[in-house]
Amino acid sequence: MGVSLTRTAGRSEVIALVSESPSRFYDERYRAGYQEAILDSGYDACVLEALRWAVGDSGVRAGSVLDYGCGQGRYLPVLAALVPGADLHGADISPVALDLAAERFPAAELARIDGERVPHEPGRFDLIVMVDVIEHVLDAPATVAELQRLLRPGGVVVLTTPSANRGSAAWAYNRLLAGFEETPDGTGRFATDEPAHLRRLRSGEARELLARGGLELEAQRFWGHLGTPLGDSFDRLPLRLRRRLAMLDWKLLRRLPNGGAMVLRARKPLTGGAARNGR
Repeated sequence: MGVSLTRTAGRSEVIALVSESPSRFYDERYRAGYQEAILDSGYDACVLEALRWAVGDSGVRAGSVLDYGCGQGRYLPVLAALVPGADLHGADISPVALDLAAERFPAAELARIDGERVPHEPGRFDLIVMVDVIEHVLDAPATVAELQRLLRPGGVVVLTTPSANRGSAAWAYNRLLAGFEETPDGTGRFATDEPAHLRRLRSGEARELLARGGLELEAQRFWGHLGTPLGDSFDRLPLRLRRRLAMLDWKLLRRLPNGGAMVLRARKPLTGGAARNGR
């Protein structure tokens, strides 16, 4: 698979490429500079704020922290600041991304994801963060089951992902103009989504996914209602203005479910959660 192939492939072809060899697909993307900057859009500003809120209210103040799907490590410094002194880990399916993450944040211990599995023992982590990853994985239920396996009883998952809920500016645009597309697992996605996204979940689907994996939802918030897509649609606007527009969604509307993105915080039960998954 060459660089020219992924750059010229159609949307359905990209799904086929990702499904055939996700590691090779993302290796190529990271070689081309995928996700280099931590903050280059209003959307990213809201992701950072959502992480601060979700992790800050999680009760996790120390212990072991895993960035599942860490890519080239752009959120590892953020997690180090949010949980000072934590034993910090990252995991990704792409060896190229892991090499870049090691250069960016050498203090973290890094591991390669094989399928959905991370080579750590059960109950290893107090906190697992997935920043816009669940929409990329081949098997979302198996991924959540792996998060449950890796968490200690009482441990926390913080997950961000685009939302397919009705009422956001992105939903309205796709409803009226671009359309919706089927995905291999039947959840669907917006026609304007990143071609490598394999799903765009509704908030209810995300809650059900976590519950089936033995995790109990604690809180859920939203952004991307109007200010985020409005600001980010004008690339010539200074980043500070796009951030301000985006943050209006988070500051004023985060409890309203008609956002184009969401953050969920869930916890592994102290007892019983592993039994529900046969673990």
